[in-house]
Amino acid sequence: MKDNEISEWEFGVLRLFSEVIWFSLAIIILTALGIFFGDIKHYAYSGEFILKMIFVGVIVANGAVLNLYVMPRILLSAKSEDRGYEPGRAVRKISFALGAISLVSWFSAFFLGYVYLPLADVPRLFFIYVALVFCAIIVSQIVESRFVPARRTF
Repeated sequence: MKDNEISEWEFGVLRLFSEVIWFSLAIIILTALGIFFGDIKHYAYSGEFILKMIFVGVIVANGAVLNLYVMPRILLSAKSEDRGYEPGRAVRKISFALGAISLVSWFSAFFLGYVYLPLADVPRLFFIYVALVFCAIIVSQIVESRFVPARRTF
């Protein structure tokens, strides 16, 4: 991608990474459901479990937007017959924001794997998560506008 174009090989790598991530998310969700139904009384009142599932839901929704909206516009530029098409700055800004949301969501989900969280603390921690996501989006837009050349599409 250093040449501002996506080669066929890079296209294949992106597809492979996408498939691995979706498969991993499916395993995570199925495992979480198995754990939940194994001890419903415990996990229905487990703050960290509920919040982690919210974060995984955000990751899935974020991935859906990335795969169904952003990636088709990026990959369109990889096709030889569409070399003149550039996804444009708006799609690039969206992809930076989605990356920031993914980063904060994954780290938040991993963090919750190591803490005990009473159900009463869920709203407070969710507010902190939303604030972190908001800050990460702002930082991603600053990085995109200041450090990515204006002519570069991806």
